[in-house]
Amino acid sequence: GRNPAVYWEVEQFSKEFAEKVGLSSDTHIYGEVGILQPIYRDIKYWQTYLQKTTHTDDDYGPLAVLIDLINNPDGALFQRQIFSLVDKESFYAWNIHALLSATNRMDWAQNIRLYWNPALGKFQFFPWDTGVGSGWIEPDPLVIDQGSNPLINRVLSYPEFLSERNLRLWEDVNNRGRM
Repeated sequence: GRNPAVYWEVEQFSKEFAEKVGLSSDTHIYGEVGILQPIYRDIKYWQTYLQKTTHTDDDYGPLAVLIDLINNPDGALFQRQIFSLVDKESFYAWNIHALLSATNRMDWAQNIRLYWNPALGKFQFFPWDTGVGSGWIEPDPLVIDQGSNPLINRVLSYPEFLSERNLRLWEDVNNRGRM
């Protein structure tokens, strides 16, 4: 009672966390094993934070499919299939959150939390350790899409996906969006 201080609590990704936010806990939340590993190249750089109760082993099947798609050079295939694996609403909200936070810390190696939503059959994103205004590299104020996240870079390399993200961003900053 005599040591006043500011305390910071971080809720862990657990069954209780998923249920508290209204999500199924019988699935996986994926994140990187460590830092400075090319997480978008191989599932060996990932771990699960929430394990399905119906299986005893970690299940990386959906994540392996996503990583294969990201690394597949067939642009038409990527364009057709990305939003059948990734929830579009969640992806754009996650990317816009990073832009408005002035961070590029969700990169090729760290700070990714992907929730496999069994009801949707798609990945959803949790902002994690975004470091508001504290990217590893100071961003160029004239280029908002500087970053080294292979998933973001690949999605936004398609003009229709970039236009949709920009429209959503415009709506959000004009207080007409989903924020």
